[in-house]
Amino acid sequence: MSTVASPMAADTAISWAAAAESLAAVGSTGRLISETEFAAVYAAADFAAEFEMWMDTSVTINWSLLGVTEDDSAQLAFTGFTKCLRDWLIRRANPVAFVFAHELGPVVGLHSHVNVYVAGERQRVQFRHWVRDWSDHVAGRHVPRAVRVAGPRVSEPWLHWLRFCYLMKGYDRDCVVQSGRVSPDGQDVRLGDLIPFAWINPGNFGLKKRVGASRSLGPDRRSFGAPTGFDYLLDQPRLDPAINTWLSLPAQGGNLAKRTKSFRSKYEDGARDVRTLYGPEFFERVTGCSPSVGKCMVDDDIDRDWLASIEI
Repeated sequence: MSTVASPMAADTAISWAAAAESLAAVGSTGRLISETEFAAVYAAADFAAEFEMWMDTSVTINWSLLGVTEDDSAQLAFTGFTKCLRDWLIRRANPVAFVFAHELGPVVGLHSHVNVYVAGERQRVQFRHWVRDWSDHVAGRHVPRAVRVAGPRVSEPWLHWLRFCYLMKGYDRDCVVQSGRVSPDGQDVRLGDLIPFAWINPGNFGLKKRVGASRSLGPDRRSFGAPTGFDYLLDQPRLDPAINTWLSLPAQGGNLAKRTKSFRSKYEDGARDVRTLYGPEFFERVTGCSPSVGKCMVDDDIDRDWLASIEI
């Protein structure tokens, strides 16, 4: 059992207890996710969340089952998938927003995880069918378990962050993201402390990027201040200086304030507390604890068992 202190109980930034190391760690270590890569994909996810584009729909592609076994072929196939994905979304007037990670597993081989924003219950049903049709087209026949699409029928903001964390589970275990000199409790905060899933060895492969995001959520668009497709928000007249901040549209009462600032993620602004990074609902669902009331006890083993049961 480990004690987690709330903000009211103590001046302690909450991170996850160090995740259990997977048995897959045995053997050579693969392409680990660096802090720079984590920060970049987190910024993309945070940017999407700012505009309520919850990337809570997950696509898993098993390349070996599709007959794609070489790195060069997999790179071409993945690029082809993302192009088709963009076309499918654009044709339905759906903003393009996705993040991804590649892994090489000891059992399933090379596979890709893609978290994507799909708007509306009807489109989410259509999207499942489209992904399966795409898989059948690539393989030239239907291949069971070659692709899997998972996601709720309606948006779930906390699931957006759970799926993000799942992509990050092959992190660099030695990476310190905040030293004990400046952390509230005097302890080093490691990258793994920000990720509630057990560490895995991601394997070695030759694809260009280990993790990434769509250009619509990339650094150029964040500097611009709005994702692709949201330029109109920058063209609206300023209604009230008091709301010229990075508030969600409902928080602005439906009014579209002029947005003049580039976007900075909470991680870029120095946040290393998971309650701040992922929000109170995510924290409460994963730990079973309120993020703001009293002290609570978290059974780490039960917590990990619960996370392991989630179909990402």
